[in-house]
Amino acid sequence: MSREVLYEVDRLTKVFSTGFFRTTRIYALNNVSFNVREGEILSIVGESGSGKSTLLKVLLKALKPTSGRVLYRGVPLERWDNRSTGRRSRPSSRTPTLRSTPSTELTGRS
Repeated sequence: MSREVLYEVDRLTKVFSTGFFRTTRIYALNNVSFNVREGEILSIVGESGSGKSTLLKVLLKALKPTSGRVLYRGVPLERWDNRSTGRRSRPSSRTPTLRSTPSTELTGRS
């Protein structure tokens, strides 16, 4: 049985720059790729500062990625308008739930 791909993350990178005259580039995410299919559960675990929260913020459109591609149900996230698709983005049995808890998880079930 083929299940629909909910999230497709391809070579996602997020770089933060610090400093004014002498900038330092900090890679919070570096070429992250994964797919989450309907019904699958994906747990994002790692040490403090490993990019878990940054990944969630990119998936929720709170941060723009530096490079890479994120698709939700085949549609690039930059094309999703949270105001006009609010009804579709509420958790249900067909939309993923993003939770930031001690073990951050992305699940295709509500």
